[in-house]
Formats: sequence, C-alpha cells, structure tokens
Amino acid sequence: MAAVPKPALARALLQQCTSARLQVKPPEHGAEAEWVEIQRGLVIYICFFKGADEDLVPKIESQVLDVLCPRIWGRRETVFTMMRNHLLGVQISA
Repeated sequence: MAAVPKPALARALLQQCTSARLQVKPPEHGAEAEWVEIQRGLVIYICFFKGADEDLVPKIESQVLDVLCPRIWGRRETVFTMMRNHLLGVQISA
C-alpha cells in the first residue's frame, strides 16, 4: 500500500529582483504605512499553512539554505556574497 502524502505545511518562493518593496506596517490613525525596500537582490517569501508550528521554521530555513548555499568544493558558498540585498517576507495563514 502506498504511503499517504502529508499535506503541505509551508511553501517558500525565492525570486531574484532588481528592486522590491514590502509593507511592514499598515497605515493607522492618520499615520502612513511603513515600508522596507531593497535594490538588486533576492526576495524570500514564506507562507505557513494551518497546522504549521514553530518546529517547522528550522526545517524551512535549512531547505532554503540548501538552495541558496550549495556546497562547492566541500564548503558552503552563499549567494548572499554575490548579492548585496535580500528581503524575507513571512505570511501565516489561518
């Protein structure tokens, strides 16, 4: 009998960009929204689904690092050394 696959608890999207802007605080009572911006770099967007818990964060981190920092000649090389900016966006879905 085939194993039943577990439902996904998170998804990650990595996108290289020439610039990016992320709203970190919505406008409130007459105050403007707050934004962070990067120029050329990498946007890492992570969405956690219902059922995800804090134990999942190190697993996602490890998988993203495996993509971003492959082992070359026996040591990890990081794409962050090649790109000056990166932006991490996290969404928790209920």
